[in-house]
Amino acid sequence: MKEGESNFHQVNLERNILRDNVKELGLPPTPLEESEKKHRDFSVKSYGSFGAAKKELRSQKEAFDTQDFVINWELVQKELGQEKYDQLDDLENKSKALKKLLQAQAHRLREMNNNPKKTELYKTLIEAIVKSVDEKEIELQNLEKEYGEVSRIKDLLTYRSELFQEGHIAEVPSVQKYLSKIEEAMIEGKPMLLHGPTGTGKTSLAIRAAKVLTGKDPEMIYCNPQTKESNIFGKTGIAIDEKTEKQITKFDPAPLVRAMEQGSIVIFDEFTALPKAEMVMLKGIMNAKVGDRRSVTGDGEVTIAHGFQMIFTANLKSEKNPERQELPPEMANEFSQNNTEIQYQTQEESYDIMLARLMNADGSIELSEYDMNVTLKKLSEAVAEIQKTYTTGTTGDLGGKEELKKYVLNQRNIENILSRWKTGRVKGDVTDFVSFLEKQLVVTLTFRDFSLKDTELAAKILARHGLLPTVTPSDIGLDSTSFSFVPPPKNAVQESSKIQRFALEEVAELDPFNVRKVHNEDVEALLSSVTKSAPLQKGFDNSPDSIKKLLASIGTPATLDESFEKGVISFDIDAVLQSKLKDITTALESYKSADKSSPSWSWYELKNIQYSPPNISSLDVLVLNHGKTTQQERDKLVEDMDKAGYRPLIFSELVALSIAKPELNKRNEILNTYQEYMLAGSLQAPYLFWRGDKRILLAGDVSREWNDGNRFLFVRK
Repeated sequence: MKEGESNFHQVNLERNILRDNVKELGLPPTPLEESEKKHRDFSVKSYGSFGAAKKELRSQKEAFDTQDFVINWELVQKELGQEKYDQLDDLENKSKALKKLLQAQAHRLREMNNNPKKTELYKTLIEAIVKSVDEKEIELQNLEKEYGEVSRIKDLLTYRSELFQEGHIAEVPSVQKYLSKIEEAMIEGKPMLLHGPTGTGKTSLAIRAAKVLTGKDPEMIYCNPQTKESNIFGKTGIAIDEKTEKQITKFDPAPLVRAMEQGSIVIFDEFTALPKAEMVMLKGIMNAKVGDRRSVTGDGEVTIAHGFQMIFTANLKSEKNPERQELPPEMANEFSQNNTEIQYQTQEESYDIMLARLMNADGSIELSEYDMNVTLKKLSEAVAEIQKTYTTGTTGDLGGKEELKKYVLNQRNIENILSRWKTGRVKGDVTDFVSFLEKQLVVTLTFRDFSLKDTELAAKILARHGLLPTVTPSDIGLDSTSFSFVPPPKNAVQESSKIQRFALEEVAELDPFNVRKVHNEDVEALLSSVTKSAPLQKGFDNSPDSIKKLLASIGTPATLDESFEKGVISFDIDAVLQSKLKDITTALESYKSADKSSPSWSWYELKNIQYSPPNISSLDVLVLNHGKTTQQERDKLVEDMDKAGYRPLIFSELVALSIAKPELNKRNEILNTYQEYMLAGSLQAPYLFWRGDKRILLAGDVSREWNDGNRFLFVRK
């Protein structure tokens, strides 16, 4: 095919589709005329002879038939340029080679299981495979570090491709870990139970594991209270003998027997919806090994073929799933060592999956800059908080336990929403993502299968994240006083309507959660040289005068609050204090006993915070007053102070301050770390303040506007 020329086979098919539909639907002829022109542009003469043209058409048809319409690699190559595309190709090839080896390793290990002969024969082979896997893993890790941005591009394109494969699930890091756990059970030939909340992707994981790890499609049994023995094993019926053409009785095997005979995987989906009588029948099959024979009603005995495996997915019986069957004790015992709880993806993974769903075949995305950086991030955070409130509940503003009983958002919901957005864009009936998303969320909130309590709690969470900008409680059937929220910026809808095309490289650069680190040594060296040469690093100490000069030099509106020990709170973290801070439990107990107040901590469950004790012997804490601030202004302060060589306190250091200097807490000011932690499904920054007779340790949503009572705490790095 000549450069810039369209694939004639594709042009011909498009023209035929237009011909049929323009006539049938009475459409204007313009699109057909343009297609006819493309069709006429193909000329036999331009290829020299009829034979050459025929050969070219065969080549173009083959190219069209094998073309990857999920990812248009030709356009990706054009987008990235040859050098980066070669890097991407290198990463793809190395990843595929490693994956092929890992699958081969799993296959051989399964073949060895309970087969002493193959165990001996495969020993040297497995050792060679394991060594090669180690080498290729190191090689791939080094390439990912070297190629940096291109590695990120590879991940996003891979996620998009996987969403269109069997199981329709992107293999983000958490999914890869689950697949590894399933593989371990499969190698041992043991039955595997995948359990967890609704919408975590249990069935998709089981299907993907079966397909990827065995190369075969699994047999599926979709369980429900009406599922009978015949639906699982099979039944005898009437058939016509092909030779005699006479009626005969013939056993028609169901999925379980087919899997036993053919040596494939059978998946029992929603297993706890199965009646207990049918559950118990499976006990003997679960214990079977390759070569064992098991009786099947109507079919005599079936020999278990190599490769047979049983995977079960289930929502276990609970307050949320009271209609489900409890596992019989003998089956619960079977699963005790072979079960995995599947949880929801993290908000960072959820964001990446959203990007993959929104991508075009060339990796580009058409959305506003505001939505790419703000709306999608807020949606990921809200989804994570809703999922946490659904699975474990959270402590409410008034101190009581709040829990979503039935309402939850998961990847199925997000897929539907983003699919409708793309469809609406094609139809031309959506103008901005903020308003569109609000309407879709209202659809879920007004579904009357959910209780008013669920609706109210879910709406509060969504509103708190700025995702219901124009919705009032009465719009979703609630009392007008049900909830209030901090609305998004007034120009959110306007900014959302500024839709533009984000090229693949621009999409890969997005990092609203700040989770990726730059590995490029040249960039690190450049940043290091800039930092070292900056005057901010020279001539400053922690004295008040020096800190004032530092703040003036970086141009921040923050000032040193000298009412706190002249603005620099100094104290030692000696061995005794260090022992009190060794873990979260002892730290919080020591915090409670630091003075005679009645301390409390947050409904954000600080006891579950990612905790690490201080690693320094003393602290000189700067106390900065920034006045009333937005998140962007606070982020800028942290960025400027970072360049100047200062960082926010970590959580354990804040607790240390409270223990060592409890009298400082008896003030109206709020002492903020601005060190972000994931709590209650969103980014929270721990802080201390005094209210009445309580010294309170809390965590606040970093996206909210803070008042001029906040003080920011920094220490030298």
